Amino acid sequence: MELGELRPDSFTIYTESLLKAKTSNLRTRDKIFHRSTQDVTVELESGSALGEIVEKIKSASKKITQVELVDKFKKGGKTAYTFRAVFESPQEIPEKELAKIQSLF
Repeated sequence: MELGELRPDSFTIYTESLLKAKTSNLRTRDKIFHRSTQDVTVELESGSALGEIVEKIKSASKKITQVELVDKFKKGGKTAYTFRAVFESPQEIPEKELAKIQSLF
């Protein structure tokens, strides 16, 4: 039973066929992760290597899935870098745990 047609410039749904179609209660979902972000600002001497800082932030927790540089500004003889760390977990991440991870910075 056809439920519709797909063409390069349009599509058609056959509503009568759709109403007669066999239904199922089966639902599939990709993994759902709770996501939280935290910005971390670090002051370094100008010209410092950032790779070590990114790795240190990533290694602070297995729940940190991504670290990116979001801002950079000069402050005296140093440069302040702001990194955004993304935390993901199948369960909600408690504020207490986030605070513990953030204290490492």
